[in-house]
Amino acid sequence: MRETRPDPEFCELCELSKFSKYPRFFKLFVVTVLFLFILLSLLPVGIRIAAVSWLEDHGVQKAEIANVDLNIFTGSFALEGLSAGQGLKLGRLAVDIDWLPMLDDRISVRLLELKDFNAEAHQREDGEWQLASLVLDKAVPEKETKEIAKGASEPWQIIIHAISVKSVNLKAAGTMDKQPFDVALLLNSLNVSLVKSEADGAQWLKHVMELGHVSFKGLGYDVKNDALKLNETIFLPAMGSDIAAGLKINNLDLKLNKFSFLDSHQNAQLDTIKLSQLNVGIRKVIVEPLSITNLNLKLNGLSLLDSRQSLQLVAIDAMALNQANIDAKKTTFDLLSIQGIGLPTAGKDSLGRIGKVSLQQADLDLAGIYTLKKVAIHDLQASIKKLENGKILVLDKLRPKSKIDHAVKAAGKSSSVEKNDAAVTAPVITDKKPIIYIDEFLIEKGSSLGFRDESIFPAFDTKVVFKTFTFGPVDPSGKESGKLDVLLKLSKNGSLAVNGELNLNPDDWRADLKISLKNFDMPRLTGFIEGDFGQSIKTGQFNMDSTIKIANNKIDAKNKLLIRKMVIEKAKKPGKAEQSLGMPMDMALDMLRDERGDISMEVPITGALDDPDINANDVINQALMSAMSGGVMTYAKLLLQPYGAIYMVAEYAVGAAQDAAKPKLTPIQFDERSAQLGADMTDYASKIGLLMKSKEFRIEICGVATRSEGVVEPEVKPGKKAKPDAVPKLMSDEQLLALAEARSDAVLKAIQAQGITANRLFNCRPNIDEDAKSAKPRVELILD
Repeated sequence: MRETRPDPEFCELCELSKFSKYPRFFKLFVVTVLFLFILLSLLPVGIRIAAVSWLEDHGVQKAEIANVDLNIFTGSFALEGLSAGQGLKLGRLAVDIDWLPMLDDRISVRLLELKDFNAEAHQREDGEWQLASLVLDKAVPEKETKEIAKGASEPWQIIIHAISVKSVNLKAAGTMDKQPFDVALLLNSLNVSLVKSEADGAQWLKHVMELGHVSFKGLGYDVKNDALKLNETIFLPAMGSDIAAGLKINNLDLKLNKFSFLDSHQNAQLDTIKLSQLNVGIRKVIVEPLSITNLNLKLNGLSLLDSRQSLQLVAIDAMALNQANIDAKKTTFDLLSIQGIGLPTAGKDSLGRIGKVSLQQADLDLAGIYTLKKVAIHDLQASIKKLENGKILVLDKLRPKSKIDHAVKAAGKSSSVEKNDAAVTAPVITDKKPIIYIDEFLIEKGSSLGFRDESIFPAFDTKVVFKTFTFGPVDPSGKESGKLDVLLKLSKNGSLAVNGELNLNPDDWRADLKISLKNFDMPRLTGFIEGDFGQSIKTGQFNMDSTIKIANNKIDAKNKLLIRKMVIEKAKKPGKAEQSLGMPMDMALDMLRDERGDISMEVPITGALDDPDINANDVINQALMSAMSGGVMTYAKLLLQPYGAIYMVAEYAVGAAQDAAKPKLTPIQFDERSAQLGADMTDYASKIGLLMKSKEFRIEICGVATRSEGVVEPEVKPGKKAKPDAVPKLMSDEQLLALAEARSDAVLKAIQAQGITANRLFNCRPNIDEDAKSAKPRVELILD
């Protein structure tokens, strides 16, 4: 059978007839595509117009948006060049979203970008906040918020892959507790990147932030910081979970530069305590579940000031914290190093400075047990000064009057204030004091501590230089005793050594110590006895060897005292307690001196710590032996008063003449107002040292200044005449005495350079020669 085929032309007509059945669908499709194309093209323009209109409807007088870019297919949106009045500007805001994860109730943000954003916010009189001239709608009432939350379904998960923020400048001004405050924050950059995400939506985010100048002023504080760098990894729990409970921060690296904290309140110490209590409150809510590992922190230029009293409480050049770990139970760190610590300072007066304090391997238990492997103080250079009025320089300002003190002064009765005025009652802290356990505490060699007491004359001035100071362990609970090893240099030639064990149990102090004090110059103690006994110490050295044992609140101390070459002389004014001795002070000392003028005795101390028994039997026995060795006449002089006293006056006159006849070397002379040894005098001092090597004698070194060199005539330039009304400058007694002492120090060092030990050289109390004609600046040398 023959197969028939359709005509090709007829088939083409058939196809056209089939397509012609759908003319309306084709037209509708084309129109829809064109409409969508036009809509998508005009949508950014519409968004820009709508946004500008919304801004103007909410108080912005002039609003502009340079460009809006939208791509629905790729999920990208960008807004550029936003300007809303004077206080709100935005360079660029861009969001890039992945649509597919939305099918699984997840929002995946590939990139969130914010650049060149400037905003100013202020608080209106009604308490509502306003962003520049933009008036925001009031917040949704709490009741409506709860109703919305009830109807809401399970929260969507938000996954952020990257955030990039650059050049953000924020300013805010408002009130808190009816007190104004201003905040300014410059965010240079913020970069957040997704490290990894968990199946439940939890995320690990790498966070790097750099802040510029940040300031807060108000509520009595002025806080500033020029720069901050922050670098860490954050664990962010899944949406819907307790974020605060699961938040973690790892490998945190924080750096601050030129941070300052200015306190303008009257009582800076109380304000600091209140801030600490506030931090404790925050810790209970937020920080306790927070976990931070491998924290590294650096600060530069930190200072704490009390501007009301012009008092700098502390200043720190730099601080570094290494490998800190914080969790809900404890805090640990490998090293905390604080450099350049300025001690409290008031105006030009300062307590000094500490070069560095380092704390190693700390374990801080929030229960109140703190342990540190080592605490070291390096290059301590401090000084304490007591003024003529009895006040301690700088230290007296550290304890300003509290509010209670002012209230008591105003009311006149402390009891009524404490009971009735709850507003000024100090807060009661019921927490137990932390126990700080330190394996080893040390003060580095070369550190020094000075003390000057100007409430007496002449002023007491001494300096302690640390050669060795170690103590450990430091255990305030008293469970373990610490070993103490101390060696200090006192003043010029003195030394103090302390060795043994010390237990710091506050209820039962225990100690087993050996103390050795050598070659302490006694003339500097004159001010403590001159006012009472009318005597000054011309020369002398004090030595002491002690063994001290303390246990069960009892003391058992054995003290061996050796006073070498103590010579006293009458002061210009009589002493208040001079008559209580019953005999002249020098006579009483003569009863204790040996043939070389030294005093040696033992003075044991025993009994309860609060009421010890000082056994002076050795002193009394030595005095009686010395009196008896002088023969019957000496004994009679003590008994046959007042005739013995009259006899003594004559004998003392002879004794004074004999003292004047003691072997004296030719004085070492100095130029006026100079303490420098000339070449010939240096050679002379060296020869004295060589002589002392071959002969076992001691020598008194007595510096002398003259009244005449204390008169400094005004300078007259060459070729000019002196002014008739020119008044010469006068050096004070204190300046002249300091000059005399500097001269004796120069001679002492020159002799010591020949290998002569300090126990054969005795500094006299410096003296001023009033003879205006024959007196010469010098150092007198008296053989013994």
